[in-house]
Amino acid sequence: MFGIGEPAGRIALATGLLTAATVTIGGIAASQASAAGCYDSKKFFEKKSGTTLVPQGISWFRTTSNCRDINVQSAMWMETGANVTVCFRRSGCQDRWTWIPAGGKGWKVVASNVKDGTDYRFEFASTAGWQGYRAE
Repeated sequence: MFGIGEPAGRIALATGLLTAATVTIGGIAASQASAAGCYDSKKFFEKKSGTTLVPQGISWFRTTSNCRDINVQSAMWMETGANVTVCFRRSGCQDRWTWIPAGGKGWKVVASNVKDGTDYRFEFASTAGWQGYRAE
C-alpha cells in the first residue's frame, strides 16, 4: 500500500479533503439558499395609525411553503421599530413579543415551525402607523 508521502497517497488525501470541504461548503450554501428563497417571497404590509392588528377585520394572512417560520422586517424608511406578536386563527395570540428594529435592519422570526396554510395576523403593541415586510 502507498504511504502518505508517496504520490498516490497524497492524491487520496487531497481528494478526501476536497470532498469534505465541498460537503461543508455545500451545506452552508444550501441553508443560505433556503433562507434567501424564503425572503425573496416577501410581501409588503401596512398598519394604519390607530390600529393594532394587521390585517384587520375578517382578513387573515396565510402561510406558504416558502418558509418554515413567519418572519418580519421593517421597511427601510421606518424610523421606529415595533413590538409584534402573532395571532393564529385557531389558537389565539402568542404570549411573547418580538422587537422589530427600524430601518429594515434584518429579518426577525416572530413564529417558528408554522404549518403551511395556517391563518394568522400580527398584533402590534403600539397604535402608531407602521410599514414592513412579511415572509412566510
